[in-house]
Amino acid sequence: MGLKHFKFQPNEYVLVMKNGKVVNQGIGLAFFCNTLSTGMSVVPTVSFDTFFAFDDVMTSDFQGINIQGDISYIIRDYEKVAGMIDFSYTSESEYENKKAEAKQVLGKRITNLAKTSASKFVNARDVKL
Repeated sequence: MGLKHFKFQPNEYVLVMKNGKVVNQGIGLAFFCNTLSTGMSVVPTVSFDTFFAFDDVMTSDFQGINIQGDISYIIRDYEKVAGMIDFSYTSESEYENKKAEAKQVLGKRITNLAKTSASKFVNARDVKL
């Protein structure tokens, strides 16, 4: 009853787990497995974009600065990201929802890193006329 065939896209990195250990992994895997004893995480391998705008950054002479931009990023360490963010796979529709949530979480984390770096850079400088 729990035996099922899975076929993933070439832009999806699949981690197949049994008893908490990765037993198979790779891009675009296709395999049969027992869904009662096997878990999967599916991490997208495509690039993502996130937009940011900061209006609360101050220079060393207390001038407000607005900073905006775009960041493109791609996941390279699939196991690490799968451990940090829920990419578990049970069904296609649930996975799409999890992928959308993960994209927001990753975007927020990367935006926070950008804000920290930009603030540090701007805080060390004066506005000169």
